[in-house]
Amino acid sequence: MADANNNPVYRQATGLEVNSGDAVNPSGRFFGRDIALVEPDIIADFDTAASSDVIGIYYQPDAYVINEPLGFTMRRYYDEEKNEYVTKALCVVDGKLVNPNGVWLIKKG
Repeated sequence: MADANNNPVYRQATGLEVNSGDAVNPSGRFFGRDIALVEPDIIADFDTAASSDVIGIYYQPDAYVINEPLGFTMRRYYDEEKNEYVTKALCVVDGKLVNPNGVWLIKKG
């Protein structure tokens, strides 16, 4: 379905832009936010999904919290081969969904 200028109607309603990257690293945007495409064995493609299968997940980041109990570990050294300083940081984190109402499963109708 397209408008008078031959633009897809879904693009105007959602701002959905998929595969703005290349064939190896496809990317996209949904309502102005970056999307992450996953493998079809995790979430089925729209064309292969059956009715009522999950085809997407949308979540609010503030519904998710990160626990970081150990702090950061920093290391800095000079790389003689490249003639530059290298700074490495390590932080072990885990997370948890605190508000399940902030996650929406998008299903094929």
